[in-house]
Amino acid sequence: MNAIKIMLILSILVLTACQSQRNNSGNHFATPLMQSEQSLPELSEVLLYRSQICQSDADKQEQWLQQYRTIEKRWAELERLIIASCRPDMTPGILKNQLVKLKKQDKWPSDYKALFALMSAQLNALNNSVEQKQQTIDQLNKTIEALTRIEQDLESRER
Repeated sequence: MNAIKIMLILSILVLTACQSQRNNSGNHFATPLMQSEQSLPELSEVLLYRSQICQSDADKQEQWLQQYRTIEKRWAELERLIIASCRPDMTPGILKNQLVKLKKQDKWPSDYKALFALMSAQLNALNNSVEQKQQTIDQLNKTIEALTRIEQDLESRER
């Protein structure tokens, strides 16, 4: 009797594990994030899915971005956002475009809209830090040029 219970429990655990695991062979996942335009996954599922996507190598992520580029469906737009969010420093244009597209669509639930707002704020912060870094580099280059001119003037006076 105990052996039957153990086998039954093990069978249930194996079936549950198999159903909860996504197949990572082929394209990327066997089941799409959104089954249809009407069915949105819970935000927690989206975040777990993003975590899995972000663990893939950059070449694979780029391949997926290209694959979803031609699909004009809401789920494909969300897929591109998720993939681009893995490397925001490498894909800021794609990330920004996807956020703009998705935020224009009114059909998103409030938790998705909040996620898009958070991602937009983070992207703006990233862009601001990139701008500040570039301004610092420009200022340092000007300082180096000024010091070089001063050094040249001093050398010419010494002669």
